[in-house]
Amino acid sequence: MVDYNVAMSHEFLPKHTHEYLVDGNPEFRKRGRNAISQAVSNFLNDVEQTDNTNERCDEAVQRFVDVIVTHFMDNAISEYRIGGMIGLASAAIALDAHLNRHGDTFIKLVLPYFTDQDSTSLYNIIKKAKQASMRCFNDIFDGVCKLCCDEDEDVRQSSQFINRLLKEIIVEEGNHAVNQVVDLIASRDVRNAAEHCLKEFLALFKNALAAKSEIISDEMLNVILINMNRDEYVIKKTNIRWVKEMASLQPNVIHFDAFQLLLKSVIISIANHHGDVSECAQEANKYLFRMAKEQRSVANVEKVAHELVSILSNYRNQVVVLTVLQWIALLLELKPLIMNDIASTVSMTIVSCFKHSDSEIIMETIIRAIILVIGLGDEHFDLVSQQLLELFKRDEILLEDRGSRIIINVGTKVGFEKFYGVTSKCLERETDTNFLQRMVHSLNWTLLTAEETREMRMYLLTERGEDLGIQLQTCWEHNLAAALSLALWREKYDLASNIILRM
Repeated sequence: MVDYNVAMSHEFLPKHTHEYLVDGNPEFRKRGRNAISQAVSNFLNDVEQTDNTNERCDEAVQRFVDVIVTHFMDNAISEYRIGGMIGLASAAIALDAHLNRHGDTFIKLVLPYFTDQDSTSLYNIIKKAKQASMRCFNDIFDGVCKLCCDEDEDVRQSSQFINRLLKEIIVEEGNHAVNQVVDLIASRDVRNAAEHCLKEFLALFKNALAAKSEIISDEMLNVILINMNRDEYVIKKTNIRWVKEMASLQPNVIHFDAFQLLLKSVIISIANHHGDVSECAQEANKYLFRMAKEQRSVANVEKVAHELVSILSNYRNQVVVLTVLQWIALLLELKPLIMNDIASTVSMTIVSCFKHSDSEIIMETIIRAIILVIGLGDEHFDLVSQQLLELFKRDEILLEDRGSRIIINVGTKVGFEKFYGVTSKCLERETDTNFLQRMVHSLNWTLLTAEETREMRMYLLTERGEDLGIQLQTCWEHNLAAALSLALWREKYDLASNIILRM
């Protein structure tokens, strides 16, 4: 498992603070808030004695935001998101005068989770970052308007608290803020009218489509795709709703020339920080995936695969990673001949996903995709093994923390004898002695201690396993401690004595 104290090391996060933040016990969360507040205050006291106070503060705040986003806000578990918001609010309050430069960032990070249990985080940040709240007024007001009629009384009450706070800030900030708000609300009337018109059009569209199987044209799809690239919340929400309805009602959309762009837009929208956009995108993806699976076909398979690879290069959201892996596995299953031509690129992308998450379901999906790649031909097993070794070589922490688990998962599916045989041959081409020593240690430790490798250990003691044992013994020469333990297990005592003399 990942050492969170290392992964989340930061001046604002003293030891064990992350554990307090994600604990459901209010007393522990209070400790987390106090720890962050004190850490930020201490940091500011130190840097205010230097000539580059603002630069050092800005750099520290940006790193803090990155840690919170990566390890808290992007986590699927609600306790982590709530903990992340509490952490942001605590830091915002403690930053005091330095907050104004970062207020927009803090507000926009917390705003999408307005309905979460700890909505007081947004309230506290807005109260402290008044100028930033005016700059972000439109987004905040959107959230207030959306939630003021929510069926949950606690959610309605939260929106009312923030609404009152906004009014107080507007009055306090004076004429400039009043003029800004008037302009925004005036433009909102036009936008609301347009939204109402689009909703009516969508209803008519659905009724027409119910009686006709093919009403959407490539031209209409292109219009939707153009607007899918817009960042405005209302436009993105409207477009993804259209895509969802289109996906649910017109199966042949998976055969359109621009399907790869449609799928890319849908999957990217899953990572959107607005919950309703993300949920709608996930629904649209389910429809598209089911259609492709049922019809056993999609348009432009190679282009779709390249877009999926591109998404994984730019997104780390766990739901996005899982979605892309599921699509890649489906393409490998449905169109193996086409996928064979781009197998090296696809397999490298699949293997690289090991470093994104230790989620069990993602691990299972990675393994399934790897098995499908290997199924394209024996030569792909060598390719996957080499790529896995390259990944471990680039990421020492991954090898140390999850190397054994990955080896066990892959070996369980493909067979440990085959996995160790191919991997040891790949290591023959490796020249980095430091990496060879670490890799052999991990392979040997897993081989001799894991319950899953018991059968292979017994196999090495048989006559049939002699050749593989010799092959591994030769490879293990890069780590004499590993070579010694393997020789002793194989009951090669003369060899073990020779190794001891060389140590």
